[in-house]
This record gives sequence, structure tokens and C-alpha cells, in this order.
Amino acid sequence: ILLTVSYACVGYFEYLLYFWVPYYFGDVLKMSTATSELASTLPPLAMSLGMPLGGWISDRLVHRGHYRLGRALVPAAAMIASAVFLLGGLCATWAALHPLWVVACFSLGLGAMGAAEGPVWTTAIEMGGGRGATAAAICNTGGNLGGMIAPALTPWVGTTYGWGYAMALSSVICLAGASLWLWIDPRPLQPESG
Repeated sequence: ILLTVSYACVGYFEYLLYFWVPYYFGDVLKMSTATSELASTLPPLAMSLGMPLGGWISDRLVHRGHYRLGRALVPAAAMIASAVFLLGGLCATWAALHPLWVVACFSLGLGAMGAAEGPVWTTAIEMGGGRGATAAAICNTGGNLGGMIAPALTPWVGTTYGWGYAMALSSVICLAGASLWLWIDPRPLQPESG
């Protein structure tokens, strides 16, 4: 349950950036349409680089005998880094720094979040034991539920309180999801005897 809730926080963060970064770059940062479209491709590209990197780091740690570090610390650290980079991008916006700083921070944030994907999925499968596929499906459903909330909640928060708060809320959710790893035991489920 905790893994699924944590992955819902991952989904919230990812879907927020998928759906609202083009708007944020164009309407909040006032980038031209062409620049906003180009800049909006960078965060997903960074995520595609972060995914295999997170899996590789996780597996290296596990193969060296650091199971908890590989399966729990990697995704938790990735989520914390994501929240920090998103807040860094918001600070760059508030400080009126060049928009490329914001693009870089958001890209690093989504890239870091990509590093959580492999260890989360592997943990779900391993924790599920003989029902690993079912465990992964439940975890994925949680991620998609978090992802469904972000595109709907973000514009409401953005129009009610401001887009900075809408984006910062994602960092808070991300940190909450990372904190759940303190209680997630990522060890594989032991087969039942008999």
C-alpha cells in the first residue's frame, strides 16, 4: 500500500510536468511559441535518460549487497531531488532569472524522477513474489491515479492561488511520497512454505 501511494506521488509529479510545462513556459515565463515547444521537449528527454540510470544505480547497489540502498534509497533520493529541482525552477522564476534556468531545473527534476521508475517497478515485482505482476499492476494503478489528479488539480490551484503554488504543491507531494520509503520494506516476499 505504501509503495502504491508513493508511486501515486511519482505519477502526480510526472503528469504535472507532462501536461502543464508547455503552459508554464509559454504563459507564465512568456516564451515564444516556438521556444516554449522546444523547451517543453527537454524535461521528458531528461526523464528518458534518468530511467535507465536509476535502474543501473539500483542494481549496482543491490549486487554489492546493499539491498535497501538500491531499492529504497535510490527512489527516495530521486524523489527528493525532483522536488528540490522543481522548487529551484520556481525560485528562478520568482527571481526573474533567464527562463533557461527554469527549463534546466524542471528538466533535472523530471530526469531525477525518471531514476525512481526502475527501482519502484522492481520493488513492486519483488515484493509481490509469485504475484509480482499483480503487485506491479496495483502499483501502476496508483501511479496513474496520482497522474489523473495532477492535470485536474493544478489549474484550480493555479487560478486560485497562483501557478507558483500549483507547481510547489507537486514538490510537497513528492517529498511526502519520498518519506514513505522510511516504512517500505523492499525485500522480496519469501515464498510460503508448504
